[in-house]
Amino acid sequence: MARGKGSTLAVALSCVALGLSGCTKSADTSPEGLAGGLLDITDMPGDWQETQRDVFETRGDENPSIDPSTWCPEASDAAAGLDDLAGDAGADVEMQMQIDGKEIPRLMRLQVWRNDDVRTYFADVLTVLNICDGAMGRTTVARIGEAIMVLQIGDFMTPSSIGELSDDDWREIVQRAADKLADA
Repeated sequence: MARGKGSTLAVALSCVALGLSGCTKSADTSPEGLAGGLLDITDMPGDWQETQRDVFETRGDENPSIDPSTWCPEASDAAAGLDDLAGDAGADVEMQMQIDGKEIPRLMRLQVWRNDDVRTYFADVLTVLNICDGAMGRTTVARIGEAIMVLQIGDFMTPSSIGELSDDDWREIVQRAADKLADA
């Protein structure tokens, strides 16, 4: 695992490092198969509400994780070409949880997609994430076989709202997401 200076965590998952039970089997990387590996509110600790779930054959414009420069302009040069490297078919889910005393809820987005050039895409994303470390909540990018998983928590307006989420809680959510995707 590689961890930057702030809140960005990029992970190259392996069976040994995280004890993933599904690493040895061949994962279904069809959009429907990937959708089956997404977390839902029953997988999450706390009172999360699902606000969006999507399965797609062709990626639309509404996808900030595919190009981190949309939420981190400092990475525009390093992120050039990520759109071309990223796969088109996948699935995503968005959730939110109201935090006591906060106007804006905590937001979570989990995206997975198959990627024919997963090694190059993952390496390029690591470079971008190191530039953007701390720019938006918490972000974890993981490669599981030929699939890329991007998990983000936070929001653009009040990144301090994620302060109540401990590193242990974040790692638990990442582990749950990776385990479920590996088992799908």
